Amino acid sequence: MAWARGCSSASRAYCAVGSALKWFTSKRGLASGILAAGFGGGAALFIPLIGWMLKTQGYQATFLWTGVFQGLIILIAAQFVRHPTPEAVPAAAAGSKPAAPASKLGRHHFTTVEMLKTPQFYVLYLMFLMMATGGLMLTANAGPIAGAWGIPVAALTLATSLNALANGASRIFWGAVSDRIGRETCLSIAFVLQAVCLLLVATLGRLSGTWFTITLVLTFFTWGEIYSLFPSIVGDYFGTRHATSNYGVMYSAKGVASIIGGWVAALLNERFGTWTALIYGGAVLALLAAALVRTLRRAPETSHEPAMGVPAPAK
Repeated sequence: MAWARGCSSASRAYCAVGSALKWFTSKRGLASGILAAGFGGGAALFIPLIGWMLKTQGYQATFLWTGVFQGLIILIAAQFVRHPTPEAVPAAAAGSKPAAPASKLGRHHFTTVEMLKTPQFYVLYLMFLMMATGGLMLTANAGPIAGAWGIPVAALTLATSLNALANGASRIFWGAVSDRIGRETCLSIAFVLQAVCLLLVATLGRLSGTWFTITLVLTFFTWGEIYSLFPSIVGDYFGTRHATSNYGVMYSAKGVASIIGGWVAALLNERFGTWTALIYGGAVLALLAAALVRTLRRAPETSHEPAMGVPAPAK
């Protein structure tokens, strides 16, 4: 059941983002950020309701009725999703500035197999994996970390609620910024800031409940951008005809990172008895990801047709 829930949750995310990349070619960062914010930040809106249902109805009824409700909404909304026609994208993008002036935008539509043959994919995948690990470690282990540091339960509860909002806001903010200054530049800035915020969690976050909340909110605001910047840069580099399947493969890095940041981190803490060193490790991974951005100044090349955001008209 857990595997099925995870697969359905992931497919819901990258299918919606893949459609947005096709429609909004000049604002890929903002479009994917808004959708990703709904997926991440929207959880904050339902925390009180789900908490009430768990207390009054039990977990079985809560799973059942929230699942039925979500399924109906998704089923209805999906009826209105369409791929843009070849004429729609140029009209929507007319008169707009380039989405990412610093990026060497891909000029071709790569299939997933072709994408897997490029070195850029593996650099991006490694960056996604390293950046996702630190944030997922805090997401999965915020409770144990707070307990080990003597943080009050009230502060942990507040931090959990605010983290979801900060996570959602970061996806929109950094996505919009990347449309203006370029995807690579935005990645570098956000990754370095993420490393700094993780260091603040390890040094100041353990001092009090207030510092714990503040540093976690800052950390999630500089972490959530991976869910808007990576789908955007996949569209930039590899085209949008196969954006959904291409980003689906890229998104698997989150699954690997969840194992490292969740299960492996918990085992290491149990073995060595320290969360601080693990958080420092997350900061190092963020800095390494920032350093890898410098290798992405050239987009992959192929002999295929130009990538205009939609399939080319039949000849």
